[in-house]
Amino acid sequence: SKEGLGYMSEAVRTLERYAFNDLNAKRVEIKTAYENTRSRAVAERCGYHQEAMLTNDRILPSGTISSTVVYAKVAACEAEEK
Repeated sequence: SKEGLGYMSEAVRTLERYAFNDLNAKRVEIKTAYENTRSRAVAERCGYHQEAMLTNDRILPSGTISSTVVYAKVAACEAEEK
């Protein structure tokens, strides 16, 4: 009943801020099954860029073989901020 209300996007953005601001992370990744279109949409909506498709690298709970989509966002470097 809570689908489509933006809670996952809000969670991703909160964790991202924590990673970049508090942990000084330089990169954050989101990995999801190719078939998981809702998770892929969250990553894209939050500004992550697809970097890779790992073909047939996972087995879903159903037992079928699936691919993994890798999304990433990197911290802005100081030169870009000036």
